[in-house]
Amino acid sequence: MGEKVVSNYLTLTRPAEIPGLVAFWDFTESGHEFPASQGLPYTLVSRAGLLRAVDDPAAPLGGKALDLEEGQWLNIPRSKCPGLDFHGPAGNFTVLAWIHRGRTAKPQCEFIAGMWNESQKGRQYGLFLNIGVWQQHDQVCGHLSSVGGPTPGYKYCMDGPVGSTPVPHGEWSVA
Repeated sequence: MGEKVVSNYLTLTRPAEIPGLVAFWDFTESGHEFPASQGLPYTLVSRAGLLRAVDDPAAPLGGKALDLEEGQWLNIPRSKCPGLDFHGPAGNFTVLAWIHRGRTAKPQCEFIAGMWNESQKGRQYGLFLNIGVWQQHDQVCGHLSSVGGPTPGYKYCMDGPVGSTPVPHGEWSVA
């Protein structure tokens, strides 16, 4: 039943139709700061200079997309987005991201979205591609940290499912 519900979300034409939507970013303008266009008023900030929005008629939900080059990323401090701080037994949620994946200079782990701070052991949840520890390439992995850091007994967070379908390069996919 859960899969059917999620697939219905993907066919909606307006994110506001998603029940329980917390925040949605549409990335239709270039800039350094990107306020959520729907939901709670959270602002993602570029950590790599000016980011470019580009016209793409195939882009879901509006024909524009943020074109992130390798090494560019966005951030928002956990303290500035408490509605995205899911944890504990009632911490149920869904993360959806539409991506048009390019090739990287070398195979590496790619972060898509989530609440994840590797350097300060502030791990919580995140969507990743190419998680090397599982020898999975091109699949999405939904990492979940139940302890906010590495899985006990391991160097990294090891908790989370890996998708079975490779995410292609050069076309829109939902993760």
